[in-house]
Amino acid sequence: MDQFEKALDNLLEGFPTSYASEQMRSLWLHEWQEHPLSVISRTVYTVRRDLEQFPSLDEFMALAEEEAKKQERIGRQERMQKCSCHSGFVETDPDMFRPCESCLPETYAQWTNGEYEPKS
Repeated sequence: MDQFEKALDNLLEGFPTSYASEQMRSLWLHEWQEHPLSVISRTVYTVRRDLEQFPSLDEFMALAEEEAKKQERIGRQERMQKCSCHSGFVETDPDMFRPCESCLPETYAQWTNGEYEPKS
């Protein structure tokens, strides 16, 4: 049994009145492949803690998307703390900054392609 199957079993254990058919298990496990196990595991924990009834697959996936964004934000913050840049930006001229290629690789790629729009 793989880790995703264990996570689904854990979710089902939190809602003893729910029933899982093989078709349901297959569908959920297929959809869960969109995210790393860390996102799915944390979402299972959140659902078991916060919801009173078993969620629909759409509800679960919306929560998983929120968790993925949260984990990305935390990872970005950790990269910035380890980097020598200024909170994700590198000074190019006095009072001129560009995104840091180490901390903000996606933003840096947008900047190099001329697609970067600074947020105010």
